[in-house]
Amino acid sequence: METTATVRSVGGLTFDVTIEERHNDKLEITSHPVQTGADISDHAYKLPQEVTIIVGKGALGDANAPRDVYEKVRELQESREPFDITTGKREYKNMLIRDISETTSADTENSLVLTLDCVEVILVDTQKVSVPASAQKNAPVTQSKQQGGEKQATNASGTAEGERVSVLAAGTKQGQRYNTGGSF
Repeated sequence: METTATVRSVGGLTFDVTIEERHNDKLEITSHPVQTGADISDHAYKLPQEVTIIVGKGALGDANAPRDVYEKVRELQESREPFDITTGKREYKNMLIRDISETTSADTENSLVLTLDCVEVILVDTQKVSVPASAQKNAPVTQSKQQGGEKQATNASGTAEGERVSVLAAGTKQGQRYNTGGSF
């Protein structure tokens, strides 16, 4: 039986070696407390797919190759444009690089080892729809609100918010108390 090697790539970039691939698929299960008994779950939804890839690039014949590839990976992240990833186990669509990690040591000075943490971006198509008032069953209640202008907020004493009222200037009567809320 003949097998063909999968060409692994991240946004069209290929590497000399893939060291590790970690795939992560999660399902969010809602949980709601109830008055007595255990929390209840009434819904579940799929979270975006995640994959972490550790890849390497050597300087075989080109001392600048690791630096060039590193710069291309950074540009791919900075572009914020979704791309495809092909791993040994599956293909991913609409991915972005959340995190790039690279450590250079004496052993890796002339090579590049990157850890790429990638997350699926869920894209949707949206559209704006206007419904004429004549098509609405109860148009005065259901149609969009019209701008009613600006109104001045007032506090409990009937003065406008932000307006200062001096208890000294207003005068006080014997036994009368003023609640100024900290401002005069």
